[in-house]
Amino acid sequence: MDPGYIRPMPPETGVFSPVTAALDDLAAGRMIVLAFEDMPYDVGEVIVAAAHVTAEHLAFMARRAGGTAYLALSAERCDELGLALMGRDRPPALDELAYMLTITARHGVTTGFSRADQAHTMRVAVDPRSGPTDLVSPGEVRPLRARRGGVLERAGFTEASVDLTRLAGVAPGAVICDVNNEDGSTAMLDDLVAFSREHGIKLVSATDVIAHRRRFDQLVERVVSTAIPTTFGEFTAVGYRSVLGREHHVALVKGDVSDGRDVLVRVHSRCLAGDVFHTLRCDCGTQLDAALARIQEAERGVLLYFVPESRGLDLLDALQAAGGDAEDAPRAMLPERTELREYGIGAQILRDLGVRSIRLLTDNPKHIPGLEGYGLTISETVPIGRAPDRPDAAELRAQAQRTGLTVHHQGVDVDR
Repeated sequence: MDPGYIRPMPPETGVFSPVTAALDDLAAGRMIVLAFEDMPYDVGEVIVAAAHVTAEHLAFMARRAGGTAYLALSAERCDELGLALMGRDRPPALDELAYMLTITARHGVTTGFSRADQAHTMRVAVDPRSGPTDLVSPGEVRPLRARRGGVLERAGFTEASVDLTRLAGVAPGAVICDVNNEDGSTAMLDDLVAFSREHGIKLVSATDVIAHRRRFDQLVERVVSTAIPTTFGEFTAVGYRSVLGREHHVALVKGDVSDGRDVLVRVHSRCLAGDVFHTLRCDCGTQLDAALARIQEAERGVLLYFVPESRGLDLLDALQAAGGDAEDAPRAMLPERTELREYGIGAQILRDLGVRSIRLLTDNPKHIPGLEGYGLTISETVPIGRAPDRPDAAELRAQAQRTGLTVHHQGVDVDR
């Protein structure tokens, strides 16, 4: 590799380099390695600013990193270029990568296959002077679309790389490539450390990138706070508005959650069919009730009712999804199995409420990476379990006798 693109890492910098040092290298056309070191398995990617990418960079990624090079673009840039999603009629769910149709530069290339041609295409794609007519599709470069909020909305490599290039003062957009070992296995953190030192490329923690952005950026604003009585007890409803779109989110808070102690937390993504109509095709409504009951029982906790980006869905779309099989219906129309890693917005709401340590209510316990960057930790995962009998069951029975209605809850007769 040409030494002009990389420089040795002094031993005193430790395992991870500061974000500011990585920004200097990206601005100068040098590569970095970005790692999510707190994932169940440690993974990393080689990153270079797309504005500075060369055939030599791509050759290095292919020979030394052993992965596939992708072009990470901001959502705004994808819209400016008129790029379309690959194989989808709707945007992907929050935990999925947004693959765009492949592209090649209309001018300045030969076959489009060579690394020089691909590097040229990548530079054209991020050049603010370029437009839709400067690209053709399909082509030989694989673009990815980042979330508009970057790592504050989704802690992923696509978002982190776009954020880093923007912070570095170059055109937002990066070329990213998985780092693999020589035997083809995924490079763990120790492997990434050895790789970065062998090639003189700075290693940067994605958690540090999140923390860096969190110091300066905010994705939600608190709008209203009011007491709200429910069948499970009285909560304080705190309403938030997304600064990136028109989505509104609500936190139902019980007790003092800002005293530094562990807080019982449930992140629930809106589901019209389950939450409102109590469909039997999903258990969202049941889990919502169970979570509220658990928080009421603990006399302290937060239920974050999260409204994902609407992505153009309307009420009829939601009903259409509810009428189909939950396994086969499009994921974009079904309730998201949310994780805080995908919802940096949710993490910011919890921080605004004063939450720092979480006992996460979930029946699908996983290690959730990136939380340290938001100043949050998960001390425990707690199974949700089933919802107890409704406290107003007797009142419902009396009402049923007066009106002649059949009363049930979540499809189960209250007497059961």
